[in-house]
Amino acid sequence: MVVSTGFGDTDEPEGRAREDALLAEVRAHGLRLVGPNALGVVNTDPAVSLQALIGRVPVRAGGLGLSSQSGALGLALLGHAAGRRIGVSSFLALGNRADVSTNDVLEHFADDERTTVVAFYVESFGNPRRFPQVARRVSRRKPILAVKGSRRDADAAPGKLRIAAALTDAAATEALLHQAGVLGVESTQTLFDAAELLERQPRRSGTVRRPGEGGPGRAPVPRNAEPPGCSRSTPLTGSPHGSLRGRGSEARVARARPLQHRAGRLRQASARQAGDDLGAVRR
Repeated sequence: MVVSTGFGDTDEPEGRAREDALLAEVRAHGLRLVGPNALGVVNTDPAVSLQALIGRVPVRAGGLGLSSQSGALGLALLGHAAGRRIGVSSFLALGNRADVSTNDVLEHFADDERTTVVAFYVESFGNPRRFPQVARRVSRRKPILAVKGSRRDADAAPGKLRIAAALTDAAATEALLHQAGVLGVESTQTLFDAAELLERQPRRSGTVRRPGEGGPGRAPVPRNAEPPGCSRSTPLTGSPHGSLRGRGSEARVARARPLQHRAGRLRQASARQAGDDLGAVRR
């Protein structure tokens, strides 16, 4: 993990060159790089018990997996979790994502049996084509929550063009999250409201369905499926209302066509009332 700045976060050729050289050195030793410009890493597994943070934040062990691209917001996320007494399984502040990315973190949370809910803050997608593939695999096993931030662009056009670009980015992000089976929220408050609800639910066995596959947590129901203990019904032939009338039961007709029957009775009552009023006027 590298906390230092002055690499790719500077948007200068020299900074990017330093970041490439750092990554090459790390990979030459068979390691993975978190950062640069990373806040820290937390793992509450008793076998690891790692809390390497720039800042002192109380962290409880639990089932919430957290990730953030922003270091400052990462501390805020941990603070929210501590304030609500929500336990955290792992936390990663990714920084520049020179090596370890959001996709890598999602795969880690998918394989981590201690993680029951995944929540992350993202400013941009380094590989938007791979992200839906990874997120869909993870969301089949555990729910994923995401809050999307915005990264300031120094070269962005002012005024209406900047607003249009922001709206386009928001629409594209919403479509990407939906395609990936991720529940996107608009604020950290909503993020932790949902995370608290999901993290404290008893774990259910089976597969969590992503949007488009029967809804989250529901399997698609075949068209010919029947409730347990129910026999297959015999299809009606002819007019169902005629068969009911043939049995001489007006009440059954009323149950078969409640709205039409009630409307007819109201019309009859209105007609009688109008007739009575007209007779009173003539007298």
